[in-house]
Amino acid sequence: MPAGVLKREFNRADTTMRVLLRYTQVLLAQAAQRAICVRHHLIAQQVAVCLLQHADCSGSDEVLMTQEQIALRLGVRREGVNDGAGLLQRLGLIRYARGHVEVLDRDGLEQQACECYAVQRDEYQRLLPASSCQRCLEAVA
Repeated sequence: MPAGVLKREFNRADTTMRVLLRYTQVLLAQAAQRAICVRHHLIAQQVAVCLLQHADCSGSDEVLMTQEQIALRLGVRREGVNDGAGLLQRLGLIRYARGHVEVLDRDGLEQQACECYAVQRDEYQRLLPASSCQRCLEAVA
């Protein structure tokens, strides 16, 4: 969408402005939570959050992501993702094979995830309840 059109709609339509401001608030909250997560939580917990968010977006227990993609998203080394995903697999929470992850036990995966998952999910649902895709709005995490 051309910037001029967006700016006109932003200034003209109260609903558009509110949605864009809420979207911005979601992005800022996610960026702040991600910074906390990187500093304080284990990679396995971060991998669990990543997989849950992707499953939320797709509406499926199938996540198509390589370890490299997860590592880039989390800002960690691929070997760390390998260790974290391996732990989750040994716990019977996921099945992982060459870029294909199947969530076997969502409740268990949520228990292994740090509290960052619930914080981000709840903030997203509070600010943008009409939308169901958390991951699609995660441009900064």
